[in-house]
Amino acid sequence: MVRSNKDAVETYRTMTDADPARAITPTMRRDIRDYAKDELGSIKHAPWLEVIAGWRGEFVRGCLPETYALEYVVPYSLQPHGKILDKTIAAKVLATDRLPDIGYIIKGTLFDRDFNPVDPDAFAKSTFANHPYIYLKKSLSYQGLAVSRVTSETFASEFANCTNASLQYPLDMHEDLEALSPSAAATLRVITISHKGNIRAVAAHLRVGKLNDTHILSASNIVIAVDLNTGKLFEIGKDSGWRPKTSHPDTGVIFAGLVYPQFHDSLEMVKQHHARLPHIGFIGWDMAVTKSDGPMLFEANAGYPSTMWPEANHGPIFAGLGWDKLHLKS
Repeated sequence: MVRSNKDAVETYRTMTDADPARAITPTMRRDIRDYAKDELGSIKHAPWLEVIAGWRGEFVRGCLPETYALEYVVPYSLQPHGKILDKTIAAKVLATDRLPDIGYIIKGTLFDRDFNPVDPDAFAKSTFANHPYIYLKKSLSYQGLAVSRVTSETFASEFANCTNASLQYPLDMHEDLEALSPSAAATLRVITISHKGNIRAVAAHLRVGKLNDTHILSASNIVIAVDLNTGKLFEIGKDSGWRPKTSHPDTGVIFAGLVYPQFHDSLEMVKQHHARLPHIGFIGWDMAVTKSDGPMLFEANAGYPSTMWPEANHGPIFAGLGWDKLHLKS
């Protein structure tokens, strides 16, 4: 889903209302609009660039707004492989045991992790004997939507109303992450790029949930960028309206000084996984660190790997690839 320019205008307003110092200058606005028109092919890409520049406090040429990324970069990255990382097949495609998948619903039929058809009642009995709940993630879910926390009482109805989904057991979160996000599993998003055989991580940020959230939702989460060299959280994160946040609004945990656990191991894991699939240009990996098994994946996002926050903190993340000229080839 491409967020509209109306969304960009509203985001810029909420960001600058919360922190007037982030308002861009008239000169910066003019430079951004000239850049969008002359370098990216349309002034329609300017509004989200203004949001990025406002957050950064400067306009950095080469940053790509999500409108451009979804129109040109994502199709280029995916071609001709489409939805090869759909939630129901990602574990097989990536040949990984790092996804907590325990089953799949495919065209209304229930399968185990190895794609053997299974009886729903038997599956539910064995699953909920080991887990108080599981997560049902529909194939077209994004931003935390179409994700459900399912119990033994709700499984039958959820299964009956689902066509395609992955089923995942809950992870035993690392204690540092659990303290920061007690209800919803704190999720690290890492962006990796594959270019001419080289895999590199170009951005990382942590998403934490509110106390009443059962899982991470874009509408309510707090997002904090992570330093790629040290694993330290940035001092200032944001809410869904890009209002600056220095601490978790519910727990009061301050972001400054926190270090993401096993950060470099996490980066290496997703880089190794991306190397198994060089067909795709860039992937957004959602992951966490557990107490018992170290870094684990939630999913790999190739069709909607959001770029706005990465560009605002780590950008330009696509520098030197020529992907800012893809509109000239369409």
